[in-house]
Amino acid sequence: MLGKIILHEQAEFRVTGMTPQDFVNKIVQSIPGLANDHRLFVSLRDQLPLLAEAAPGPFLDALEQLLKGNGEMIAPIFNEDKGLLTPRSHYHGLKWALEALAWEQTYLLRAAICLAKLAVIDPGGTYSDRPLNSLRTIFLAWSPNTWAPVKVRNAIIKKIITIVPSIGWSLLQNLLPRSHDTSDQNQKMKFRESDKDVEKLTWGVVWEGQIFIIQEAIKLAGILPTRWEILISHLSSFPENAIDETLSHLELCLSQQTEEDQFIVWEALRHEYSRHKKYSDANWAFKFESMEKIAKILDNYKPIDMVRASLWIFNDWDSDIEESIENAGGIFSSVEEMRSEKLREIYFTLGLSGVKDLFQQVNNVFIAARHISALSLDEEKLNDLFVMLINNKKNIDEVCGLLMQYGVECFGAEWLNKIKVYFKQFKITPDRAGKILASLRDSQEIWSIIEGFEDNINEKYWLQKQPIAMMGKTSDLFVLMDKYIERGRGLAAIISANQRLSEIPSTTLLYLLDIVVKEINSQDIQFDTMLSYYVKKVFDELKQRNDVSETDLAFKEMTYLPCFPDSDEPLILHRLMMKKPEVFIEAICIVYRSDEDEQTEPSELEVKRATSIYRLLEKLRILPGQIDNEIDQDKLEDWCENVRHLAKLHHRQEITDHVIGKILAHAPNSSVDNSWPHEAIRHIIEILSSDELEQGIQIGRYNKRGVFARMRYEGGNQERILAEQYREWANSMPHCVRTSAMLFRIADEWEYSAKNADIRAAKADLK
Repeated sequence: MLGKIILHEQAEFRVTGMTPQDFVNKIVQSIPGLANDHRLFVSLRDQLPLLAEAAPGPFLDALEQLLKGNGEMIAPIFNEDKGLLTPRSHYHGLKWALEALAWEQTYLLRAAICLAKLAVIDPGGTYSDRPLNSLRTIFLAWSPNTWAPVKVRNAIIKKIITIVPSIGWSLLQNLLPRSHDTSDQNQKMKFRESDKDVEKLTWGVVWEGQIFIIQEAIKLAGILPTRWEILISHLSSFPENAIDETLSHLELCLSQQTEEDQFIVWEALRHEYSRHKKYSDANWAFKFESMEKIAKILDNYKPIDMVRASLWIFNDWDSDIEESIENAGGIFSSVEEMRSEKLREIYFTLGLSGVKDLFQQVNNVFIAARHISALSLDEEKLNDLFVMLINNKKNIDEVCGLLMQYGVECFGAEWLNKIKVYFKQFKITPDRAGKILASLRDSQEIWSIIEGFEDNINEKYWLQKQPIAMMGKTSDLFVLMDKYIERGRGLAAIISANQRLSEIPSTTLLYLLDIVVKEINSQDIQFDTMLSYYVKKVFDELKQRNDVSETDLAFKEMTYLPCFPDSDEPLILHRLMMKKPEVFIEAICIVYRSDEDEQTEPSELEVKRATSIYRLLEKLRILPGQIDNEIDQDKLEDWCENVRHLAKLHHRQEITDHVIGKILAHAPNSSVDNSWPHEAIRHIIEILSSDELEQGIQIGRYNKRGVFARMRYEGGNQERILAEQYREWANSMPHCVRTSAMLFRIADEWEYSAKNADIRAAKADLK
């Protein structure tokens, strides 16, 4: 009906006493709760763009009413509800409606203001397509998602900054020119078209829009250093005349800033200058005139403080600093030599206090501290520097650790006894002392000396020490692992031995796996990809051994199932399930309720366990009796009969058949006629005559397709090819009645999917 109203002239639709537009406006205005209940917008989610297009005025009136004040009436639309796989949010329909209206110049201002106000109250969330992103795509100079000309767009951006000032800088920042920029296509109107000539997008139009954005951004930047950092990072993408204008404002900004803010801006400009100097022959690099102007600004506002003026040597990437080495006329042969020389210069000019200041201010203290050997400090000076750092207001414990290692290398491990005195003298807490000592390299000599520290320090050392792969003597490795095991740090012991697992007894590896489970449960370690990597290495090692039973290892795998989410290689547990029906049924019972069980809410632990076992079942890719592409029919039939018998005893026969079917879906093709499925599977389908099993096969085959790519307007050609393939297989085995019928059903499903894909492609072509 709304579509008919929009196209009333083409449809020859008339309303007595009023225009068709007035008629639909009255209908929309009469909707209860439109102007005071956000839930109506939530319920009309997918229909909102069409509703807004049919009656833009009443729609915007209602939304503006909801956005009055602090927007608390509309704010709940950004709430996220728990979904099956990802959270669900409800603002998308509203955003699409405003994007659609923004195409028409008549509604652009009101739609943009509404989006700006929504952006203010938007708390952020799972999805990236926020209202602020919509504003960016609408006003982006090189790809505007509106029919309004550039002068109108610029005027409306100005209005947004005035009416909703809190969103002004964020919007301008997102609209600044940038290299290799990308944009999205906003929602378009379905029926309305612009009644004005759309402005042709030329370079002149693009530059006019970009220069306006830059000028407004400069005004809002003022003398704020963080905003000038952003402007400087975009500078090379500005139109040429805008670069000169920006640099002029930058000079004025620097002249008005405090020394602290001035350094932040100077450092940002110097970093950009070095990058462009390094790649001066690139087409995106500044022109010579701009580089000369930047160099002059950098020279005029260079920090007086020697440490600050040197920070870039330790902060920048090596590749950027190499350009400065070349410009220095070959004085330095490498970046490392340049850094060492600069550290020496600071030391000989400012003394140890200058070195301390440098360590405090660099971004990565390790880069500066690793050059400490260049100072050739004697024992007394090294002690003085250590004391200065350990008593500093800003703790630089990482440097203290490196200094200790340097001291050990220069003056022997006994030098650590002086550190023990300093810890006591300056009342360093055991926790901090242990953290500093943890930087030392592994050796039994070091461990023996640390044992002479206070008991709490020794304990904190072993609890905080970051494990690395140990390559020394086997006896040292065993001592190190024992120290970790004593403190319940199984993962640390595994990491230390991860490149030498073959030297570790099986009993120790199995025990370590038990300890790691306790660490995970107590949240002492984080369950992440690195944990999975190390655990998988232990399992891979144990699989090669003869002194570990398959059953023991299989049940260990069950504990660590989340560590194998993406493994394509069958687990031992998979093979055990295909050999022992009782193990398979145990998994079924964990995941699925009995037909006779009452509906009860499972505990969190039960949910986690069932989820892990479900994923295990979903990853079953091998069949009983299968060797490569051949299947022993007798073994498969025997396994199916035993599993179905056990399933009947546990009142789970239907779901068991379904799961068996999903497993059989991974069977290979026949080596005789090259058709799917293998003859052994055809035999099982025919003798079992189970609808549930066949449904499981159908679902398994459909899901087996996995991730695929499709061109935007391609339609269902891929699915038709699949449908034809299944029909060919079905026709090749008329003697297998149920199997053939099942294959025809799968072909029909793909045909249905093909038609849906055709419809989606046709709809996309209309947008």
